[in-house]
Amino acid sequence: MEAQSGLYRSLLDGRRMLIVLDNVNHARQIRPLLPASPSCQVVVTSRSRLSGLAAREGASRVSLNPLSAADATELLRQIIGTARVEEEPGAHAALAHRCVNLPLALRVAAERVAAHPQSRLADLVEELDVERNRLNVLATDDDETTVVRTVFSWSYRALQPETAQAFRLLGLHSGSDLDAQAAAALIGTTVTEAKRLLGLLSSVCLLEEGGRDRYRFHDLLRIYATELAEAEETETIRKDAILRLLSWYLHSTDAADRILMPQRRHVSLEPAHPDHPPRSFSTHGQALDWCEAELPNLIGAIRQAADLRFHEIAWKLPNALWSYFYLRKHWADQLAVLEIGVHAAELADDPNGKAENLVILGLALRDLHRTDQAISVLEESLAMVRACSASRKRSPATNKPSASPVRSTTAGEKPTHCTTPVTLTTAYGGSKRPSLITRKPSTSARTSTTGRAKHKPCTNSAHATSAWPGQRRHANSGTRPWLSSRTSAHLKQKRPAASSTGALLHDGAMDGGRRQRISAAHDQVLISKTQALGERNLM
Repeated sequence: MEAQSGLYRSLLDGRRMLIVLDNVNHARQIRPLLPASPSCQVVVTSRSRLSGLAAREGASRVSLNPLSAADATELLRQIIGTARVEEEPGAHAALAHRCVNLPLALRVAAERVAAHPQSRLADLVEELDVERNRLNVLATDDDETTVVRTVFSWSYRALQPETAQAFRLLGLHSGSDLDAQAAAALIGTTVTEAKRLLGLLSSVCLLEEGGRDRYRFHDLLRIYATELAEAEETETIRKDAILRLLSWYLHSTDAADRILMPQRRHVSLEPAHPDHPPRSFSTHGQALDWCEAELPNLIGAIRQAADLRFHEIAWKLPNALWSYFYLRKHWADQLAVLEIGVHAAELADDPNGKAENLVILGLALRDLHRTDQAISVLEESLAMVRACSASRKRSPATNKPSASPVRSTTAGEKPTHCTTPVTLTTAYGGSKRPSLITRKPSTSARTSTTGRAKHKPCTNSAHATSAWPGQRRHANSGTRPWLSSRTSAHLKQKRPAASSTGALLHDGAMDGGRRQRISAAHDQVLISKTQALGERNLM
């Protein structure tokens, strides 16, 4: 090899030559082919960054991005013809989008249309809409080098085994992009190792850097990675990887939720995976920014959890997003994920989870002024709460926690205060809205002869009312300043004198946590339903 390289350089010495070295994998492949004469220039094409070549030989790197929308349209015009492209103005843009503006994919697609004069661009777009078939459509029968899948495989085959597996598992991610922590959970490694693997995949153009510590696939590479994962990884490995990621998203969202609205009740979670701790937030702004950046991924995670029958995650994640949706008002997204959450809780046979999501869904519908729908949803939730309390009353000996207990402490955390709910009105949109908060026990609390605790009235808020569980069910509108007189009258008519929930509150066979949970859910539904009725009456 050294003798051949020496002869090659001797022949080029003193000549003006332009040498093109195509499809290079590693710098060591081409170093013997680099001429020593300054009169020669070399152009190297590669899907790798060839950082060593730039560092040692002083090569200048030029990154080639996908075509712009205008350039993609011009390429289609050159191959298909201007007339046919202009006949379907929307279809040619959709075709370029399905091909992610990659020149090779666009050329293959355009040649298919040009070869069939009677076919339409819209027909090909419809074929490409089916993701599982997209790479098959972007293939030619007579030239393997022009098959998009084959071109991708050249980069994939050059990967080390652990990097190749990381590429495959990343294809299971259902969102738009991800960071190193999410990737570590999905791959099943440390954050440091995940960063290294992400960097390697980015260096060979199998991933794109989408910002600081964020990476993404374009659509065709994501489909290719998913194909490889389904072909080369067992179902168990795939499901375990997805479950690690979904659990990480759930715990991270719950951490953000506790910062955004610490006073509300939160779903309880199993402890996070010790090797993949969730995100932590120290400020309200950090939590809000993280939810904003991750929203497409969180929506994708909810849908993926539902598709794979991870029902508990599918209903708890929409619940954990409530504070964010309350602040940012992404109504369409919230309604969509809550419907998934309600259905998932139903499939999980978790009436408490279903009731929780129905309450939040009713609140969202109420805020959208869809009052009839809000009332219907809240009535369904109220019926479920009453059914749950009646069921527990019929079997008082059962003293096991429910399938989805709700409490205000994270898993493993020691509660430092009483979690008895207090009704608190908060300003929202020019009106007063209720929320349930936790309250520290009064130093003067004592047990009366009837077994009920007495507490000092809450004095830490101008809007607080001394409405404890036993009082709220019998309070008049004077303790609820946000209720109109018409709404208060309706509440008095609708509310039974002795509900099943109220009776169960003093059932000695039930633990205090479940009594509190049923009471809180019952009151929250009654309040929300009453407000929706009041708004409808005022319209």
